[in-house]
Amino acid sequence: MIKLGKRLFYLNTNSNWLIFILLIIIYGIFTRMFLENISMENQVQYNFWDIFFGIHADIFFLMYILIPVWIVISLKIITDEWNPNILIRLSSYKNWLIHNLINSIHYTLVIQGLIIACSWSISFQFPIENQWSTYSQLNISTKEMSLSNNTPLYFAIIQILYLSLFFISSFLFLALVFQFLQKKIWLYGLGFVMYISILILYKYTFDYYYLNVINYMSVLNSYKIFPSLIYPFLFYLILLMVILLVGRLKNDTKESIF
Repeated sequence: MIKLGKRLFYLNTNSNWLIFILLIIIYGIFTRMFLENISMENQVQYNFWDIFFGIHADIFFLMYILIPVWIVISLKIITDEWNPNILIRLSSYKNWLIHNLINSIHYTLVIQGLIIACSWSISFQFPIENQWSTYSQLNISTKEMSLSNNTPLYFAIIQILYLSLFFISSFLFLALVFQFLQKKIWLYGLGFVMYISILILYKYTFDYYYLNVINYMSVLNSYKIFPSLIYPFLFYLILLMVILLVGRLKNDTKESIF
């Protein structure tokens, strides 16, 4: 809790975070304006959940705002945490990787909280009722979910979990590779390649849906594509297990750190 408090203090004193919050709010306002126009044209009502999914699970928001922001945050944290004092205190590469796992969880909680808070602030006049709107039943992105027996809250929780697992696994992947490379320029290059690869896979793998990273991040996509919503969870579980197992290959002696 103390570390999370420090993250929140850093959040309030760093202008980069304020820019990120502003981006979410601006995107949310445009999302609400779009919903307002469509709802008036079709004489249907939208609610908080339409705004929530319109931000939190929207492909454009994920691809062009959230993913690059998260990669930059990850690179900054990893390079900041790679210093002799921390390495001596942790005494091993394995402990350093676990230390970064905890860091990624802290920042994931902060970012998820910001997105949810901004979504609520944009739609604060709507009561948060656990039911689908009439707009949801017409919208191609949410129609299938709204016709299921599950509530919006159920899918919202899954969306939060999907995004959290993506944050944590991508962060750990970068941290793991940096353990072996130990050069900032290579880490920055890897972050750039990772983002470009995600874009390419999104644009050119329609026939190979299991290669499209967005399908593991957005419940709007995964519900339509996968036979079960459990598939992305299994993917992340396997990925995290592989990362942690490979991390154990590092020599865990103090001498190897230096």
